[in-house]
Amino acid sequence: MKTFYLLLLCICCRVAVTAHTVQVNFTPVFGSQILKPGQTHYHTSTADSIRIEVCRFYISHIKFMHDKNVVFDAAAQVYLIDMADTVSQQLQFTLPDGVNWNAISFCLGTDSATNVSGALGGSLDPANGMYWAWQSGYINFKLEGSSPRCTARKHEFQFHLGGYASPFATLQQIRLDCVQSSNINVVCDTAKFFDYTDVKTTAAIMSPGARAVELSVAAAGLFAVKP
Repeated sequence: MKTFYLLLLCICCRVAVTAHTVQVNFTPVFGSQILKPGQTHYHTSTADSIRIEVCRFYISHIKFMHDKNVVFDAAAQVYLIDMADTVSQQLQFTLPDGVNWNAISFCLGTDSATNVSGALGGSLDPANGMYWAWQSGYINFKLEGSSPRCTARKHEFQFHLGGYASPFATLQQIRLDCVQSSNINVVCDTAKFFDYTDVKTTAAIMSPGARAVELSVAAAGLFAVKP
């Protein structure tokens, strides 16, 4: 019996040793600069001056891939990434040892099942300012700030991108190739967002619609793995 328990203990220790942690960092940036709420004016490729006050978005359905195969599924957890909260940007996953992967995939936004469930708690709490109402659901990507070019009141722009119902579903699937590591850095380069919209002519998107879908596709293109 004693031998049996020793064997069981060895097996448990082996299981503990063979699991390892991978940290995926999601960092909102503007070009080469880390975003800081309201502290800095950034300049776009068209020499526009941009000040970012809010950059917040949902990441869900994270998976680790080897080529086309899913080797680890991080389940249906939804994460709220906030430029003003560095802790929210650091996601940790425990993967079994021996798992080989060369890409991660994830969704930008929340799926239809989450939206029809109504307002929830945690990262999905309406207090986070990312929920419209049950008809429209969650805001997947929020970017707010100001620019001298913006003709709206106080030169402020507001892009609240969301919508889960056809034909204006905005959930975006993203896949990023990367080198297997215990620390993966994913940037969201908001500077590129302004290549797809001019705040002088469009100062706000505040509800689901065709333009919200177009800009959601553009937002998906902001993500890249950096060394």
